[in-house]
Amino acid sequence: MAVVVANINANFLVPVFFSDKIVIETATVHLGNKSFTLHQRAVDTESGIVKCECKTIMVVYDMATKEPMPIPEEYKKAICEYEEKSFEELAK
Repeated sequence: MAVVVANINANFLVPVFFSDKIVIETATVHLGNKSFTLHQRAVDTESGIVKCECKTIMVVYDMATKEPMPIPEEYKKAICEYEEKSFEELAK
């Protein structure tokens, strides 16, 4: 089993420089049967300016069959606990 990127869409809002102190914020905004969607932001820790936002769709992939596979229940549970949301809330 692997978790792979199926799609990524990034919006670069302002330049990022090597000297910038950046933190990446990540939240799971959708949880499906075989995939989940992350919303991520690159934020300058000193100014609070959001430098980049992206949406990433991740798919759970069966390496043996080379096909998407259902997200294991323990992964779903862990994501729901971390996000402090029910599966029903994240499945919308």
